[in-house]
Amino acid sequence: ISLLIISFLSVYLIADNNISVVANDQNIKYFHPYKFIAFGDTRPSSGDNSGMEAISGILNNLFDNNDDIKFMLHVGDVVEHGADQNEWDTYYHPYMDDLIQQAPIYVTVGNHEYSSAFGGDDIDLITFKANVDNPGNEVYFSFNGPYNDTHFIFITTEFSPIGKDPNSTRQQMQMDWLMNDLANNTIE
Repeated sequence: ISLLIISFLSVYLIADNNISVVANDQNIKYFHPYKFIAFGDTRPSSGDNSGMEAISGILNNLFDNNDDIKFMLHVGDVVEHGADQNEWDTYYHPYMDDLIQQAPIYVTVGNHEYSSAFGGDDIDLITFKANVDNPGNEVYFSFNGPYNDTHFIFITTEFSPIGKDPNSTRQQMQMDWLMNDLANNTIE
């Protein structure tokens, strides 16, 4: 289980009440700092959900002590078997439904949500989309940060030769979507 709290500044300058970020010695970019939480691999192990229980406790504590967390990112492997609605009802919703009231969550498809290596199919994706509320209710998506100065893109490696998905149509559809998303992004 990994948990990462990110505040988006490592080097910054303050001028005229704006925060400027210097990245890779390029031009100074204006950026409003904010916090979000990233975590993943909370799937149960042999019916033991101690991982999600621990993360839920940590997240509740973070929200109790930080009123400025803008959103959460789950980087995949939410449940053991993505097509099994009972696992979502047992291992995800009891812990996340209350937390989602405090900040939105964006969930990435992991190999356990779409188990292409284990014969994943559309039922996995239908069940995934029924249980998470991603933009466009999709498995690959993007959104802009809270101040429209950052752009987040979510894709899945399961639709690639790495994920061993034999469906080249899914690979191409995701790639086409990604290229279009990048071309239409206006955030520097």
